[in-house]
Amino acid sequence: MFFILNVVILFPIFIGLFIFLPAGSLRFWEGWIYTVVLFIPLITTLIYLVKYDPELLQRRLRLKEKEIKQQRIIALSRIPFILGFLIRDLTFDLIGPISLRRL
Repeated sequence: MFFILNVVILFPIFIGLFIFLPAGSLRFWEGWIYTVVLFIPLITTLIYLVKYDPELLQRRLRLKEKEIKQQRIIALSRIPFILGFLIRDLTFDLIGPISLRRL
């Protein structure tokens, strides 16, 4: 249950830092849209699993996989997630904000 509270409380803060800190403002409407689109399915799925299938939720929240192959897959899946934010931040710093009207 402690992990669920971390997901609900700390994950939005972590994502908010990655989105709004490079923007320099909380008035970044695209960031708010992204955050809402990301967290509505997350929260609704979490509520559903807590209410109807807590055993499945416990199994899915186990962070320690037993098989080495699965451990590698999980470790490698973190790389594109972090790189996506870093590349976005670097392009913002190098060439400025990208407007969809120019594309």
